[in-house]
Amino acid sequence: ILSCAPRSGKSLLAQHFAAWLYGRNQKISNIISSYGKDLSGVFERGIKRIMKNPVFTEVFPDFLGFDGKISQTLTGGGILHATSPGASLTGFAAGSLEASATSPGAMLVDDILKNGSQVAAAKALPGWWGEEASTRKTNQWIQCVIGTRWLMHDLHGIVLQNDGIYD
Repeated sequence: ILSCAPRSGKSLLAQHFAAWLYGRNQKISNIISSYGKDLSGVFERGIKRIMKNPVFTEVFPDFLGFDGKISQTLTGGGILHATSPGASLTGFAAGSLEASATSPGAMLVDDILKNGSQVAAAKALPGWWGEEASTRKTNQWIQCVIGTRWLMHDLHGIVLQNDGIYD
């Protein structure tokens, strides 16, 4: 869990983290989610932009890029799926299909609440997280919740209550 003030670079960090994971293992699947499908799409395009940068291929020379036919699929077999609460995650997973993978795939949740006035959206988060998002895990899976802490019962609070604090 990473909680910072608005406009402090959280989303850029999440995008670089997802790209770094793909640089280490092109077969993983990452799901990135935010409060709206449009913002999740911005994050998806940011991740792709990082991986298309010549510096990325210098750091990860074996990176094969994206499949030209399906925009979510990497040539190496991985998937990048952008979504938001309320959208279906059926058929998508975060992690690796390989049990012995050296790098995990991630469920990256970035700015799941737009602001502190989204009380109704916050009330829907336990169901979305418990029944939809957190059930998408497979081998070598991590969850990463990034955002501004607007409410006590936001996703940060849900994860801390359900999973506890890890050191």
